[in-house]
Order: sequence, then C-alpha cells, then structure tokens
Amino acid sequence: MPAGNIRSFYAALEGGADAVYLGLQEFNARKRANNFTIDQIPVLTSIAEKYKAKIYITLNTVVKNKELPDIYSLLYQLSQTSISAIIIQDWGVFQILKKYFPKLPIHASTQMAFHNSLAANFGKDVGIERVILARELTLKELKQIRNNSSAELELFVHGALCYSFSGLCLFSSYSGGMSANRGACKQPCRWLYNTNNKQKYIFSLKDIELIDIVPELTKIGINSLKIEGRMKSFDYVYTIAQAYRMVIDDASKLDKAKEILKQDIGREKTRYFLGGNISESFTKNPNTGLYTGTVNRTDKKTICFSSEIAPETIKRIRICSPDGTRQNDLTLENINITGNEISSTFENIVVKQNDLVYVIGYSTKSFASRLPSLKGQPPKRPSVSEAQNKTQDLCQSGKAEKPFLWLRINSPEWLPFLNFNEAEKFILNFSSNKWTELLKVKSPFQSFPSKIICGLPKYISENSIVKYKELFASIQKTGIRNFMVSHASQKDILPKGSVFFADENVYTFNDAAIGQLQQFGFSGHISPFENDFQNLFQGKDRTGIVPIYFFPQLFFSRMPIDAEIRKSKISDNNKTGFRIINQHGNTITLPQNPVSIIQSKDELIKKGFRNFLIDLSFVPPSEKTLNRILEAYMQNQTIQPTSTFNFKKGLS
Repeated sequence: MPAGNIRSFYAALEGGADAVYLGLQEFNARKRANNFTIDQIPVLTSIAEKYKAKIYITLNTVVKNKELPDIYSLLYQLSQTSISAIIIQDWGVFQILKKYFPKLPIHASTQMAFHNSLAANFGKDVGIERVILARELTLKELKQIRNNSSAELELFVHGALCYSFSGLCLFSSYSGGMSANRGACKQPCRWLYNTNNKQKYIFSLKDIELIDIVPELTKIGINSLKIEGRMKSFDYVYTIAQAYRMVIDDASKLDKAKEILKQDIGREKTRYFLGGNISESFTKNPNTGLYTGTVNRTDKKTICFSSEIAPETIKRIRICSPDGTRQNDLTLENINITGNEISSTFENIVVKQNDLVYVIGYSTKSFASRLPSLKGQPPKRPSVSEAQNKTQDLCQSGKAEKPFLWLRINSPEWLPFLNFNEAEKFILNFSSNKWTELLKVKSPFQSFPSKIICGLPKYISENSIVKYKELFASIQKTGIRNFMVSHASQKDILPKGSVFFADENVYTFNDAAIGQLQQFGFSGHISPFENDFQNLFQGKDRTGIVPIYFFPQLFFSRMPIDAEIRKSKISDNNKTGFRIINQHGNTITLPQNPVSIIQSKDELIKKGFRNFLIDLSFVPPSEKTLNRILEAYMQNQTIQPTSTFNFKKGLS
C-alpha cells in the first residue's frame, strides 16, 4: 500500500498491508506528496515491525549528475535502517547500491518498463530482487511471463493509470520542463485538447481495479499486488487496503470486498488490458471524486455549495474550474449546514462561482498525524567529501578526435536518399516485417555493414521474443553486427558477437548510469531526449551521442486513439500543435515541430562532445529535407520552425 503522509502510513498498516512503500523529500516519483524525512525511517520501520509489515523506499526517479553525491548520502543513511527494499528507476542508483550498499535489496520500478520474461530474467540475473511489471500487460502475457521467469513479479492492481507506457512519457517535460521521470509530472494526459473545433479529453484513462481477478493472479503466481496512491487520502488507503486484504485472505469474500470498494470515490474503473474492450478504458471525466454540484457563491474566504450527499458525512472536497486547469483539495472544518447547503471558510485559495465540486473523502476512522519520538540516534550522514569522492569515478570516459555523425531513420523509404559516406553510423529502426522484406533482396545498406546499426523496438511482447531473436540472427548473417537496444535487457536477445548500444530510452542522465551500462558491455549510448545542457556539461562522460535533431515521442502507448482524432489537428490551450500516429500497433504522440540544437554543435564540441545524432524518424522522406538538415549541420545553423526542448531552459 502507498503512504504519502503519516496518516496514510497508519491507515495502510491498519488496513492490512503486508508492505508500505513511501518516498522521501527528494528522488521519488511523487514530489507533490508530503513524503517523509530520513530521520523518520527508523520510527516507521519499528512501527511496521509490530504489524509484521515491510517498508519499501521509493527512489524511482532519474538522477542528474550534480545529484549523485546526494543520492550516495541518502543510500548511506538508508543502509543503517531496517527497510526491506529500495524501488529504483535509474541504472546509476543501481550501480551505487551494488557497489557500496550491496545488502540493500532492489526492486525495479514499473517506470523501468519491464514487460516480458526477457526483462524479468535480466533483472534477476543482475541482482534485482523484484520487478514491478508494466501495467499494459494482458492476462495471457502475465501467465507467459510467469511461466518463463523465476523472478519475483509485482503488479499494480488498483489506482490511477498513465496513458503512456510505463516510464516512456516526455509530454510533461516538453510542456514546461517538469519531468514525469523526475516526479514532477503535470499530468498532460488529463488535459483538454482542441480537435475538430471541439475540446476533448483525448488521453485520459479511468482508474484500474482488478479486485475481480485477484484469486487468478494468486493462482498464476504473481508475488505481490501493488496499489497506486501516494497522493491519495488516508481514508482511500484504509478502504482499498481492507478490500484487497479480504480477497487475498479469503476469495469467497469477493462480493463483500467489492461493496467496500464502492467507497473509493476516484475515477470510473477499468480492468484495462486484463479486461475486455480496452477502448472503454478512456474517461470523459478526468477528475477524481464524486461530483456533487457547483459553487453557489463565494467571497474571499467563504465557499457555499449544495450537496445531495449527506453533508455531515463529507470530510474532503475537490473544487475544479470547468476547464480542469485549476483545482483545490480542501478539508471541511468549522462548517455550517443549512438544508443541503454547506458553507466553509478557507484561507488563500482561488475559487469562482460555478466551479465544480467533488467529494473526495468521507468521515472515517481517524489515524494519528504524528509519529512517536525516535529512540536512539538517527542515521549518520557521510561527509560531503566522502559522498563526492565515492561518486567521482563511476564511468570510464573518453572521446573521439573528430565529430562523429549518427543518422537514424525509421522507414525504408529514406534509403534511396542516403549517401552512406555522409555519416559514420546509420541506425535503421525498421519494423520486423520491413527487416524481413529487406533481407530477401540486395539493399544498398548491405554494402556498408560496419556502418549499419539495427534499432530495436521499445516494446517486444512476450509472444515476439523468439521471432526477434531469429530476426537478429538473420541480420547478423548479412555482416551487420551493431544493434541499438531500447531496454537494457534486450542485449540478451542478440546473437553472440554483437556490438550493442543503448538508445535514449535506456536512461543515462548521469555518469553512474553510463558506467553501469559500460559494465553490462554496452559500447555507447544516446543521451536522453529530455536532457539539458547544464546536466550534460556537469558530467564527466563525453562518449555519449547527443541528439541534435529529433521528434520526441511525447506519449508512447499501447492504447489506440480514434482514427478521426488522429487525422485532425490537435492543440493544447497554449495553441501548441501535436500529431498522433499509429506505428507497429502502438500509438505515438509527437509535437508538430521537431527539436533542433544543431546551432549549438560548436559549443558542444568545445565542451568535449563529438558524437551527434540526427534522427529522421517521423520526418517525411525527402532528399530536399535531408540536404537542408545536413547543410545546417555542416554550417552550424538554426533550423526553423523548431524548439530546443529542455536543453536551454533546463529540466526540473
């Protein structure tokens, strides 16, 4: 169960949780939760032990180079406690744990996108105790993964869903530098978008609820069931914990547990990919809570609204503007009730007449809001110099002598326009079907096997593992030995003798992550698309491939979008344009204009970088376009219309 604050922590334990996961003030994917301090951890673990429960600490964000000493210091302190596991996303955090704190068990966050047995087995082999699977898996796929892997498997069974595939979302980051991968998501999947002269919720999903299939998940052999909700109220935590505890202990009480879940006043519910029609997983109402009316009147301090729900039972409300851009979560205190109208006084909030009112909490069992005093000493902190020294040499850095251009395409239609002498490496991100077709004929690129890199897809379903393994063996027989993987585990599907690189989806935000990939045998990596100049320059590594022209995949999803919407012009309230495409069965949302920092190439060279990526994926094949981009590269010129993403403005 989740705990975003002290009351939720007690609620989880009282509700019957076997383990509670919680975040500290930094380095977790829910920065907006109250979270906990490191000095509170010994108190929390001692309380949990009385309930025979475990404490998991979430450090499930990617880490910047300047933050490496801080993450070392935090892990140093956590190693002195009796927590049961650290939940991580960053391979740099993994390296620090393995190198300096090997006794701390590691769980792989769902943001690491473990979605098949290849990934699960890789995780177990490198020392990850448990993998938290992607939420986009079917029941059949879960069974296959369980049959093909002996790793501990955890699955989200209740709570909010992201539209984008686990950990593969750049939309929030693109819309203002607030990275979902760093716990600062602005939830763009809950926004209204303009399409066909109408405003629609295009990407907003219902909440997942899998209480019906808990007995089957137990039978399959899923080791742990996880509830989303560190931003949720303590009564939510208590209610959901009770229901799932009941069914786990006694499947015959399923109906009673479902009655308890009726108190969950979140969004509409879906079984998502474990249900029937996945298109029914979309919701037209992204707000949580039970709609109860609108604000009747308000002044600077007092809010009045009517409710058909018994007013005396309402504890918390959410007030939202009709367009969903503004909301306030409020606890009702010192209320006046007249008939079915409630009035309450608050300080420093912005509320307007006709704002929407949702009930998000009822009066329920109360829980303590404070922890007992710590007995003994809090965890000791390492010295600043020790933390800096320990994280100074976590990767082997080098650089090429001259600029080295990497060019990526995702369509064979680009091949007639390519001059294989114009770049040092060509990354071909083709579908498996296209590769199969090309292998049957003599293609131009086959004359340059040392220059060709076969790009692997982000998502390889459990059913496709064998097919891809055979395909890559066939590709190698043509003389092509270089591969670009999208998940660290994919190196294990490649034939012996392969040279493999990591693309931007294997996050290398810091030197420690780069160093860990080097230990795994990677020959290079593409820097994350949402990176910024400051973080790049603060690292020691200069071997990374810096993307200087590309279309970032803002959403990458297994969820289909209606064809009519895909064909229309889409924009947000700031009139920023987007387009949606379907590629190889996945839905990809792109900005209307590409990102380009070609004009900063000379500055990057002065800082020691030599490898640059021009990514023509999602660019309509055209010799004229190619020549224009390559000329800008040679001349260090700006291309318009483009943006610089986070590179100049910075990433939060």
